[in-house]
This record gives sequence, structure tokens and C-alpha cells, in this order.
Amino acid sequence: STSPEATFRLVEIDLNTGARTDFYEQSVQVGMEPIFMGVTDSGYCILSQFTETKSPSDFPDQEWNEISAEIARSRVYTWTAIPVGYNEAEQFFTYNGRIENYLAADGLYIYDQDAREVLHVSVPDAQQTHIATLPDENATSAYIDGRMDEWLLLSVRRYEQVENIEYNVAVDVCYAVNTETGEIVKLDITQQVAADQRMALMLAQTDSEILLVTDSETSNYPHYGMEYSVIGKEDYLHSNASALRRVQFIENS
Repeated sequence: STSPEATFRLVEIDLNTGARTDFYEQSVQVGMEPIFMGVTDSGYCILSQFTETKSPSDFPDQEWNEISAEIARSRVYTWTAIPVGYNEAEQFFTYNGRIENYLAADGLYIYDQDAREVLHVSVPDAQQTHIATLPDENATSAYIDGRMDEWLLLSVRRYEQVENIEYNVAVDVCYAVNTETGEIVKLDITQQVAADQRMALMLAQTDSEILLVTDSETSNYPHYGMEYSVIGKEDYLHSNASALRRVQFIENS
């Protein structure tokens, strides 16, 4: 049976008046809606979708961890650009492979996990530019964690056996990639999540500082479950952990 259909809309809301304008819509199957990634400085809303050309049925008698990467490689990604305020759409770029993608104000960024390439795609002309190639860290997955000024923040993850831990521990190797020069900086400040060492999640930023999640499942702040720290951007790029300033919470008595 086919999934029921729904209407996917893009809506513009005036923040001063609250007035709503619906400017784009398309019929979609429920569960197969496109992902709204955001809006570029060039004035385009970007939607992304992917289809998989392989499924577990193509790999009989194999476990998911043995076939997941191959299924991910079979994905065909499509990005659509819609001018803000117009009921028009153009599929401006497609890419096949095992990737992560991130939309910034200046366009689309793609990390190809197999080629270890960081790419930039301009909107809407789809000009593709190679930015950098990351070192081979024998990673099984990767993530684009955000943008800090001209730096794209990425992490690649591998799993390691650790003594007295019954599961394989996730270890992230973290990088900042300069989107203008291609410079690669390794970041050593990570987030502790139980036994895992993950990239410190960036929650917000000012011109000179960022707010990070630096510890989870902590006993110091049981009401919140996380610890937060502020650090200058330059100190973060230089992995200067001594510059982290932990956020203090005021407990109600």
C-alpha cells in the first residue's frame, strides 16, 4: 500500500506584524517529505531528499553493521532551490554516495566520507568547489557539526574497545576546516558522554566566543544532565582547554 499524501508548504512570516504568506507548496507522501535546510544569502530556500538504490534485501544473511555503509553509498541526494516568496522550484544539484551535508548562508557544504573530501556547492548555479581532504582516521561515520565564521566544524567517528567497558566506545576526531583557504585544524576539546568522546556541541556564538556542551550525564548538575562552557573562538581553534569557562547555574532554594 502507498503512504497517504500531504501538502508540504513553505511559509514566510513577518516578524514585526506576524503576517503569514504561503508561497510554495508540493504534494508529498507522508514519511517522504523533503527536509527544509534553510535559506541562503542569495535568497533561496533549500530542500533536500535522498533515495536508496539498495536495501537489506539485497544483502541476504548479513547483519546491518556489515551492510549499512554499502546501503548509504547507494543513496542519491537531490537538492532543490526555491526563491523566497515564489512558487517555483529547481532541482539544482544531485550527488551520489555516503555523505553529510550542511547549508550555510553562502551555500551547500558536503563531506564525502569515502573520498574524505569537503566540497562547497554554490546556490543556485551549483558550482562545485573542492575545499579540503581530511586525513584518514579509519572512521565509520562522520558529521558536520556547524559553522563558526569561516570555519566548518566536522567530526569523524570510529569505535574502540576499552577495558572494563562492555560496548565499543565512540571516539570522535574533530576538525575545523577553513572554507576560504582550505586550512585544516584538529580540535582536541571534546564532549564526554559516558565513556564516549564526542565533538563538543556548539549551541551558540557571538563575534568572539562560543557556547559548548562539554560534558553529559554529569553528577554536578543532575537537574540539567549537561555541563556548558564558554570559550573564545581563537582558544577553541587552538584547543586551549584551560580557557574553558564553565557555566554556573543558580539553584533555587
